[in-house]
Amino acid sequence: MGASIALAGFASCRRPVQKILPYAKQPEEITPGVPLFYASAMPFMGDLTGLVVENHEGRPTKIEGNRLHPASLGATNEYNQAAILQLYDPDRSRYVINNGENASHEDFQAFCKEYFADTGRTIAFVSEANSSPTYNRIKAQALDKFPAARWVTFEPFGEDNILEGTNIAFGQRLRPVKHFDNASVIVSFDDNFLSASGDPANVRNAKLFSRGRKVTSPEDDMNRLYSVESTFSLTGSNADNRLRIKSSEIELFIYALAARLSTNLAGLSGFSNYSNKFSGHEWIEALAEELLDNQGTSLLTVGRDHKPEVHAAVAALNSALGNTGATVTYHQLPFIEDQNNREAFRDLSDDLNNGTIDTVVIIGANPVFTAPADLNFGEALKNAEQVITLADYVDETSKASTWHINRAHFLEAWGDGYSYTGARSVIQPQIEPLFGGISEIEFLNTIVTGEESTGYDLVRQTWQSYYSSDFQNQWETIL
Repeated sequence: MGASIALAGFASCRRPVQKILPYAKQPEEITPGVPLFYASAMPFMGDLTGLVVENHEGRPTKIEGNRLHPASLGATNEYNQAAILQLYDPDRSRYVINNGENASHEDFQAFCKEYFADTGRTIAFVSEANSSPTYNRIKAQALDKFPAARWVTFEPFGEDNILEGTNIAFGQRLRPVKHFDNASVIVSFDDNFLSASGDPANVRNAKLFSRGRKVTSPEDDMNRLYSVESTFSLTGSNADNRLRIKSSEIELFIYALAARLSTNLAGLSGFSNYSNKFSGHEWIEALAEELLDNQGTSLLTVGRDHKPEVHAAVAALNSALGNTGATVTYHQLPFIEDQNNREAFRDLSDDLNNGTIDTVVIIGANPVFTAPADLNFGEALKNAEQVITLADYVDETSKASTWHINRAHFLEAWGDGYSYTGARSVIQPQIEPLFGGISEIEFLNTIVTGEESTGYDLVRQTWQSYYSSDFQNQWETIL
């Protein structure tokens, strides 16, 4: 009886009528059913991955890797594939919101022109990591226009520990780039470098790692991967040998290995006579033998969640083993602040509670949700006169803001940036913004100038100055 009633109800339903109109003038380059392909790039945690986007009749439908781009080498990860779903996500923010009421981009522009005319305002910019030369050019303009402003890069799962670790080891905040194809022995300490959740450069890592696994003749040797980790990961599943220990014990294990190697290597004298519960572990002796037999062709890596001192110890191990410059290189990043961003964010929260900041501009981040709970950042924001947020969704931070601006998807906006290894790329839009959003560079430019400029014009201004400035030399290999 229930089935009969349900079928009777369905019989009265039909799909909504959708009218399809033909082109009044058929575009020369479009043939219905035949896709077009365009090169672009996807920003993820500040770095770009080169992509090829498939389009059908003006709508992007599929993403694949660009085999000519060093960050993808023709492959993609789950975040790249899901970008199409995010583009068409019906939950994306569709409006500008001012104090809970719908507004327009024209309203926001008029507000910026009046409010930011006062260059003495104490403004705190809180931004996602962003390697875009255009973005950082406008960022410099903002900090120049507002002398009392400060800038904090906030990434809850970013590379702050890595940068602070290299600062301890080398006195500079440098990014380690790992060349897995040059390594015959790889030791991973809780570093899931083959997964996007563990390393934003995982596509490149997987490609380079797999090269060392290919055997084309009987004389070829495969690389060997040792994984010391707390949970079973994609990287651990590919390891030749895997040891499971607690995440809190990774530091002790690395120090024990460094102490064992210090008897053979001059650069590790600081670990001499050190011992802990892992000092007599069978893996310590086995790894020490492997690493000493493969100096200059080994590679040690540790997960980005571990504290800076652990990253500094791994950098010292790689340096003592002769791996620096061969299997790992260190690069100076032109787009990071010379500060500890985690400490800077904590100081920002304290200053908000003290009422010394009148304006907070949040670009892409959601610190009300992702900031450490002890900071109670949502309550701290209430002490600011204006909180302006650019976001993909009306998230927790947007709801705590006086202005929420809907952000354009990277497939809808012009942009640029660097890959993880420093290759410059331009982000080419595939479609007009579905919900009328604006990009990060357009948003920041509106705040700085009070005027509306297109992303195309802003990116073009940056790249026109390429040959007449130091822009082409900004990415430098230090070690």
